[in-house]
Amino acid sequence: MRGRALVAVEGLARMDSRFFADRELADLLVDAGLRGHVVDPGFGYTVVGVQATGAGEAAPAAAGRATGDAGGDADAERGR
Repeated sequence: MRGRALVAVEGLARMDSRFFADRELADLLVDAGLRGHVVDPGFGYTVVGVQATGAGEAAPAAAGRATGDAGGDADAERGR
């Protein structure tokens, strides 16, 4: 409900915002050659894209769509 209200208010204000679900945005990062991770799901979510750093280490293609932990250990990549 909050998301729809936000879209309606921004539309009235003539803002040209685009909204994506968390996993949809993570998939867009995968399509751009990054490993997409949903770090904090929910209304105000956090999604990060991690670039492969090792030689020969490729980011997963569309076959490895982003999930809560796409392509690796998210905690390890965050330094935890």
